[in-house]
Formats: sequence, C-alpha cells, structure tokens
Amino acid sequence: MLNKILIRTLALVAISLLNRQAAIAETPYINSVQGNVELKRRTVNEAGFRVIKRGPVSLTVGDQLRLSSGAVATIICPGKNKPREIRQAGERLGVQKLCPEWKAIVKKGPPPLVIMSGTNPQIPFLITPRRTLILDPKPTIRWNPVPGSSQYTVKIVNAQGIVWQTQVKESQVTYSGTSALQPGIPYSITIQTNTGKASQSEAGSEFILLRDAEAKAVQAVVNQIAQSDFNADIKALKLVDYYSTYEVPEPLVYGFSEKTAKSYRLNANAIATLETLIGQDKQSPLIYRTLGDLYLQTGVMAPAENAYLRAIESIQSLEDLEEWSVTLYGLGELYEVTQNRQQALIFYSQARAGFILLNDQRAEALNRLIDKLRK
Repeated sequence: MLNKILIRTLALVAISLLNRQAAIAETPYINSVQGNVELKRRTVNEAGFRVIKRGPVSLTVGDQLRLSSGAVATIICPGKNKPREIRQAGERLGVQKLCPEWKAIVKKGPPPLVIMSGTNPQIPFLITPRRTLILDPKPTIRWNPVPGSSQYTVKIVNAQGIVWQTQVKESQVTYSGTSALQPGIPYSITIQTNTGKASQSEAGSEFILLRDAEAKAVQAVVNQIAQSDFNADIKALKLVDYYSTYEVPEPLVYGFSEKTAKSYRLNANAIATLETLIGQDKQSPLIYRTLGDLYLQTGVMAPAENAYLRAIESIQSLEDLEEWSVTLYGLGELYEVTQNRQQALIFYSQARAGFILLNDQRAEALNRLIDKLRK
C-alpha cells in the first residue's frame, strides 16, 4: 500500500543520486542473495539493518552486511572477474573487509556545465553524442523526432566550418563522411527539420574522438570485461561504470581544463550500452536510474526525465524504497538544474520522506537543501 501511495504522488517525475555512488564496476556491490542477508548503510543509524532480497545493490564505504545461518551473499569487487560468496553467519562485515582491494568511492560525473537542452519537444535537439568522449570514428547520431517533420538536415561542424552534411528521414544517422574525424578535436552537431525547426550548436555539448593510444587502452579494459565470467547483464553494467567514470590521462592534450576534463567521459558508449540492455527487455530501477544520470550529465532533459520516470515505474515493492528515494532525489536535481524550483522542492521532499522511512541520515542533508531552496 505504501509503495502505491508513494508512486501515485509522482505523476511527472525527474533525476540523479544524492550519495554520488558509482553504479557497478568500480564500487563493490551485492550481486545476489540466498537466505536472510541484511544491509546497513553508513548513513543509517546503528539499528538500521534491513533485509536484502535481490541484487544488484551497490555498496559504499561504511556499509555493513550481516548474514543469518545458511545465508549466502554473492559480492562483486572491483577488478575481479569472479563473484565472491560470503557465508560468515552472525558477523558484521564492512565493505573494506569484503573487498580489501577497494580503495575509494568513484563518483558519478558532475551535472552539466551548460544550459540544459531537450526541454522543447518541437525542436530536434541532439540526444547523443553530446558532451562526451567517443571511441567510434563513425558515431551514430540520435536526436528528438519532431512531429510533422519528414526530413532532417544533419551537420557536423568544427572550428573551421562544416565537416559533413547529410539529409535523412529518420531521427538518427551514422557518420559516413569521406574524411575521417580527427582525434582530440571538438565537433558539434546541428539538426534542422524540413519544417524550419532547428537545434542549436551549444557550447559544451561537443563530442571528441579519443586518440589511438587512449582508445587502445580503453579497448583492452573492454575486452577484459567481455572475457570475464560474469553474465551478459553484469558485463554490460560493468562496462557502463567504466565508460561513465573514464577520464583522459592527459587533459591538456585535448585542450581541457581540469574541471572540463572531469566532465567529459565516455558517456555516449555508456548510454548506448544501457539502451541496448533496455531493448533486450533488461529493465530495472538501477538501469533506468543510471541512464537518467548519464543524460543529465550530458545536458539533455527530456531523455533524463523519461529514464527517471521509468525507474520509478519499474519499482515493484517496498524493498526498493531506497532506490525510489535516490531516484526522486535525482528528479529534484534535474528540476533544480533547469531552474524549476517548485518542482525541485516537490521531489526533494518526496526523497526526504523516503529517507526518513529508511531511518537514513541523508534526510538531514535534504533538509538543508530544501531550506536553501526555500529562501
């Protein structure tokens, strides 16, 4: 009943993570459980152990597990190709004991440095690739399909002018220019409909092709994940986390400041991996929430909002109350970024209610944020 009441209060929802935990590969997480396995978050009071009935559940520093007799928790640690089974009944096991090689939390990328796009459905706004590094020298470009439009003119431009131009009827196209895109150079994309509607080339929304050396290093990691013993879903999630936390080793070579370098990840690859999972009917709050985070980071609102809403819709029971709360926090962040203070307050307040029910100290942080917005 509580879950139904909470979901009914949403109607129109939207975005990201309060605790900034990484999704999968660089952070330990519970892959599966058998029997009575309990988790206590570091943000929850001493008596706050709760039963975990399924995975994946990401873990962070300070979290603890407790197992009853006969229970088994399967844990995946960073850099490991095989899950580890935990069976110590009655013990309180911290993350650093579960995964001794784990050193720190990897945080998700920062919110966009540019004004959010994707707020007007009548504009063919760029969905991907935007504000991202890419591996493929022939990227696939996707944009918002505009009702009533039967043709789109797509242009890739750089500082010297138009690099490539084509006309298509669908709302996506793969680069097929005779000249190869050059590594390390910012490219931007504009789309115009045959009805006169056009996207804009927004500063900070460019894509940049990795240099060969970096691309080869990335591909080596991708191959290692592909050859691991995890199932296809876990491999995909590990890829997403790697792509979304990747940073170029030499920012100055790409003309990045330190701040900008941290905001450009392999987000287009991460988004494509998640969209493929969803297309294979692999749908869960974790997948949709992570997709919403990525779209938010790249500065496009409508897809981020839709992903967060789908995360809420895919929640099945009160076991997902934490996931529900975290996703609502993301929605609040999305509306705050788009300067819709009223909606941001609504969803921050919903997230706070969830954290209060969880006896989670993150409710206190939301109290401060809500008070700040109300001033």
